[in-house]
Amino acid sequence: MEETFTCETAAVYCKCNAQTIRDAIQSGELRAAKIGRGYVIRRTRLDEYISNKEELTAQAVRNDRNQTCCLSTPMASGILISKQKVEKELDARLKPKMKNLRRNTTTN
Repeated sequence: MEETFTCETAAVYCKCNAQTIRDAIQSGELRAAKIGRGYVIRRTRLDEYISNKEELTAQAVRNDRNQTCCLSTPMASGILISKQKVEKELDARLKPKMKNLRRNTTTN
């Protein structure tokens, strides 16, 4: 017989909050059986749920890397140039204020 979990024990297994498990069940991401007032979840369903979350996370990371590495679009290049201009302007404004501050030179 396959091991089963309640929402609370499934949350411990998945290292998340029990409400996260309930939300996943209600959204259809995680299949479970409602018995009485609570849910019963099979271990294989939890493993599938975790695998799906891992795949979604990996896909999001890949997409994020592709977007940040590629500067071929004018908008991405413009954002980078704007960021560099802002950094230079901020450095120029802070330099006179930082000049008069004493530096902490304690050594161990």
